[in-house]
Amino acid sequence: MKGVIFVAKPKKKGRIRSFFGITKKNQIFSMMILFLLCGTILGCIHIHDANEKVTKTVEVIFNTNIQKISSQPFFETFSISLSSSFLFLIIEFLLGLSVWGSIVIPLVLFFKGFGMGFSAGYICMAYGLKGVGFYMLILLPSCFISAFSALLLARESIKFSIHILSQIFPKISVVPKRGYINKLYFLRTGFCLIMSTLAACIEVASVLMFGGMFHF
Repeated sequence: MKGVIFVAKPKKKGRIRSFFGITKKNQIFSMMILFLLCGTILGCIHIHDANEKVTKTVEVIFNTNIQKISSQPFFETFSISLSSSFLFLIIEFLLGLSVWGSIVIPLVLFFKGFGMGFSAGYICMAYGLKGVGFYMLILLPSCFISAFSALLLARESIKFSIHILSQIFPKISVVPKRGYINKLYFLRTGFCLIMSTLAACIEVASVLMFGGMFHF
């Protein structure tokens, strides 16, 4: 007597989680979130303690960027947003190819968080509710996706860096049970770059929809 076996296809969200291993052993990912959050909090605190010279410099940069966003073609806005996100991803990717990447990558995330917190703190402090609305509607959605892609790639880069270290010093390092596949590292890096591109597209869309509501 033959039995009938039904095989359920994994959901798309489940496949993405499986692709990144988000549901398994999240210690590294949690640690990266901690570094990013600490940088963000310290960035927000630092803007309150910054001297007048630093505050004026940030004000000039912010006003210049706002003028460019309102006057320049949207492709340039997309390019600027994309390049700033790609910079951190490329740095993380290259550090993942080195033996010291597992030590330096958390500092890169901390620096990214510090910049996010510093800019968010300045906008909200300088412009009040208008600044909060501007940040929530225009900057926050793209920043969230960009930060998430940086977190994912940071974790993958640390794992790959540890793998390289274990190959060079097998007696010192903890060798993973299964060798880390080079192709998978490049695939996951490409996925994070796609997420960063999506974040830049969202920022352009946010400027198109809500940019006219804010005048600084």
